[in-house]
Amino acid sequence: MKNDHISVIILAAGSSTRMGSHKAFLPYRGQLWIEEILHAYLAVGIQKVLLITIPEISDDPKMQKILTNFTQLSIVVNQHPEKGRSHSLHLAAQHRLPASGYFLQNIDNPVPSPSILQQMINTLHDGATCTAPQLDSKILHPTLVSSAILEHILSLQNHDWTLKELLLEYKLSPVLCHDRRLMFNLNTPDDWQMYINLTLAT
Repeated sequence: MKNDHISVIILAAGSSTRMGSHKAFLPYRGQLWIEEILHAYLAVGIQKVLLITIPEISDDPKMQKILTNFTQLSIVVNQHPEKGRSHSLHLAAQHRLPASGYFLQNIDNPVPSPSILQQMINTLHDGATCTAPQLDSKILHPTLVSSAILEHILSLQNHDWTLKELLLEYKLSPVLCHDRRLMFNLNTPDDWQMYINLTLAT
């Protein structure tokens, strides 16, 4: 499986105040959460990943080790996280690697299964402008967007917009799924523990 025409943008520029520690470095299945995310995308043949994060994470020795182990990963530091997620997305658009599509992966959301990721890639390849998993009637993360949407983000001169608002201008082609892991937003220790209980139950 090879999807070198697709790239991943991981958004991890929050302070993780409610979690109490940086989500990227949470331990999960014998590795760090960021490594879990990276392995999930590499498993479907994606070879270009851009991490938008803050200096506290990029300068951490754990991240330096990850950069050594994952040569597919590059980092852009958000020096102004107080400007919000739209600023991180604008930085991603500025520094993106050439690709026909980009997964917009939040650090606090699980990654879909390889089969769902591939269905999303196929949906984009078949002409969709953006796609995301859908469970029942709910649209979930991540969103896979075309390069045209990254160009749109790059053209915006301010940060008073949200991705949800921007995507209303485009037709989203959902991929149906039944993976309730994707319902999780991992913002607090309680969220994290519930996710652990669900996914690591024996």
